[in-house]
Amino acid sequence: MIGNQIINFDLIDSTNDYIKKHLESLSHGTIVTASKQSKGRGRLNNTWQSPLGNLYFSFVLKQNTKQEDLFSLQITVSLALIKLLEIYNVTSKIKYPNDILVNNKKIAGILIETSGYTNIESIIIGIGLNLNQIDFYDLNVKATSVKKENGISYEALDFLNQFIVIYNSLKYNQSLYFEYILKSNTIGKTVTYNDKKYIVKNILENGNLLLSNNDEDIEIHFAKISFTELYNSIK
Repeated sequence: MIGNQIINFDLIDSTNDYIKKHLESLSHGTIVTASKQSKGRGRLNNTWQSPLGNLYFSFVLKQNTKQEDLFSLQITVSLALIKLLEIYNVTSKIKYPNDILVNNKKIAGILIETSGYTNIESIIIGIGLNLNQIDFYDLNVKATSVKKENGISYEALDFLNQFIVIYNSLKYNQSLYFEYILKSNTIGKTVTYNDKKYIVKNILENGNLLLSNNDEDIEIHFAKISFTELYNSIK
């Protein structure tokens, strides 16, 4: 369960970084929110622009988790966001491994950071959701928000409370995995691996990609392919 304790900030460098700095004193399920982040981050330390009006939060899970089971958490968080957006009549898809898209434009991102390796002792999940932002400047062709999709402004706290309820109601099982696959915007796309073209045939339950061409089927870790190419191939 998450949300028993919620810590709110008007401005913070990064909600994920705050949890990392105070990890020992924070209890399992604690959520940290910020109206604005000065050093928001995405995957591979990419900058996540964090202006006022959107929803930025992180939560900590203090539980022993095997590395091979980590993708089930990615699935659960992704589907919680999908279901949250559905409440507000916004239909979205999952761009593997950590983005939520609406009409092929990014509306949310997920950042998962762990401590420990073989057995993970704590997990920090950061989420940025474009809520009320209208202008994304040079990223207008690649980003959208809930307000841009339906023309209505929202309170970030309402979205957070809805997310908490949805996330706490989800328990990972194989049906959740199949639902994730149905919501994928990645399967069927073309990628290059070792100078060969492949089709993404499936996303496996361990998080690896199953790639296929006329010669072979191969299973690879997501870090081995170019997501720039994958993003540009999504039409």
